[in-house]
Amino acid sequence: MPVFFAFSDESGKYKKERTDKFILKNPYYCRSVVLLEAGDWIKLKDEFYHLKTDLLNIDHQQEVRWSYIWSLFKHSQKGEGIPKNKPYFHLRNHSLDLLIDFIRKVLQFLSECRSCHIMFTLTFNDREKTKPLEMKEIAKYHLGHVWDLAEKEMIKIPESVCIFFLNREEPALEKCLKEVFFEIYRESPPEKYSRIKD
Repeated sequence: MPVFFAFSDESGKYKKERTDKFILKNPYYCRSVVLLEAGDWIKLKDEFYHLKTDLLNIDHQQEVRWSYIWSLFKHSQKGEGIPKNKPYFHLRNHSLDLLIDFIRKVLQFLSECRSCHIMFTLTFNDREKTKPLEMKEIAKYHLGHVWDLAEKEMIKIPESVCIFFLNREEPALEKCLKEVFFEIYRESPPEKYSRIKD
């Protein structure tokens, strides 16, 4: 039985009531999913850890996020030092070019992986494009859409299953996403997402 992993994370923010200032700072809410076969994930994970060690000389448990690179850039623009309490403090001695090169190489790994599919769902925070909805409703749209896409991929491969992993989020959002998962399962016919597990 082929097993696939789907890793889901978000970028941007969403609120039902959005001020102009909020929209300027957060023009969109995006949920991304990287879907790949478990065997490919094991190989990619090893390549990723080696790249972290060889290129950045950091422990494999230390994270490198695009948001960290952006924060380092902002500190650099302001001529500020990096506070020790920041989650990206361990990256302070790396050049932005080196960190961006690391991201490029990771994306290259993904592009060379035959089983890898990258999916995005996007909500624009512009009040004319998106009416005021509760976060739970927006999350339901996003997760429902990526589940539909993942299920379509799983149908192509007999007896395959997909295990979804959500990135840790702030507690309120994490609770909301868990509730949405259960609601989608409960409200859908059993066969609709028969290959998706959480």
